[in-house]
Amino acid sequence: MTPDELKAARKAMGYSLNELAWALELEGERAGEHIRKMENGSKPISGPIKIAVNCLLNHHEEDDA
Repeated sequence: MTPDELKAARKAMGYSLNELAWALELEGERAGEHIRKMENGSKPISGPIKIAVNCLLNHHEEDDA
């Protein structure tokens, strides 16, 4: 998953940075900032984050069907 793909997935689900951080159970006041850094490529996207985002996105797409 590239930074652009992460951002596109977040937007497709209608999540803000903080909402995606909450959905991924990232903790801390700056969890949304962590997502922003992954989206702009300044922080790597870990394997578990990629898997979790794909699961969230797949579930979201199923709900829309």
